Amino acid sequence: MPDKNEINKVIYQSWHRGCKETDIILGDFAKSEIYSFDDNKFQIYKELISEDDWNIYNWFTGRETTPKKYRNLIAEINSFSRGRRQG
Repeated sequence: MPDKNEINKVIYQSWHRGCKETDIILGDFAKSEIYSFDDNKFQIYKELISEDDWNIYNWFTGRETTPKKYRNLIAEINSFSRGRRQG
């Protein structure tokens, strides 16, 4: 597991992306779930948040096909977001 400083950096990056929609989606998810990530999932998440905001948003909304390496993570984030809206 990454150290606390690296985790905090990624949480901050998740909340401060430039597009409010992805800030909310990724920020809520990271704040809640990132501490349970193994090293591999943490690395994939870091790669995801380095992508363009509009690509990420389009993957969330299904407007574009999600790249294979992000599909499970995007599905997990979508499930988390739906649960938060319903809760």
